[in-house]
Amino acid sequence: MNIFFDCETYATNMPFYRDKVWSDIRDEVQALKAPGNYKDPTKIAAWKHEKTIEIESSYEDRINKTAVDTSLATIICIGYAIDDGQVQTIIGTESDILKNFFLIAIEGHRYVNLVGHNIIDFDIPLVFHRSIINNLRPPGCFHMNHKPWTPDCFDTMKQWAGMRGHISQDMLARLLDLDTQETTGADIAELYERDERDKIREKCAFDVEQNRQIYYRIVRGG
Repeated sequence: MNIFFDCETYATNMPFYRDKVWSDIRDEVQALKAPGNYKDPTKIAAWKHEKTIEIESSYEDRINKTAVDTSLATIICIGYAIDDGQVQTIIGTESDILKNFFLIAIEGHRYVNLVGHNIIDFDIPLVFHRSIINNLRPPGCFHMNHKPWTPDCFDTMKQWAGMRGHISQDMLARLLDLDTQETTGADIAELYERDERDKIREKCAFDVEQNRQIYYRIVRGG
């Protein structure tokens, strides 16, 4: 049984990490040292002030980068399809998303082949890590030892670009003359902050269906 799936994520909601980022920023500010050719105290103060603003203003960017960290990212939506079935999306709290995904899509099936784009490096570790953080036991198919050649996982990026190569799903879809969409992963944070859940669902569902079409093109060769 093939399970095509895709995860949408948002920046970390873990307070300890946000505190750590602020602590790191304060340390960087305290360690500021003007270039040796700066002698005028006024110029030194102005330089430190400018650099302090620059470092402190990087806080949001540093937090936003956690959306692609499999340990820190917050799962806000999972889209999936079983074989040729209709694409479904699950949205809500991270814990509920994972519970429902496991219950509806995974449990009760003896053989599961996970299919997606860049899932070996991102989506599978993400589900594995976030399940354990949420005190959930991930299904056996979600583990950290998947390889492109194992029979329980088909990563369309690896299958196309190789072990060390990279190609976005959008680019691969364009190469194969498949439908594409305007909304990208870069838009998810803004949609989430505006509570536009339907648009997040639509983007996630589109990605799952697009990936399914990519999968069939690869395995059928045309």
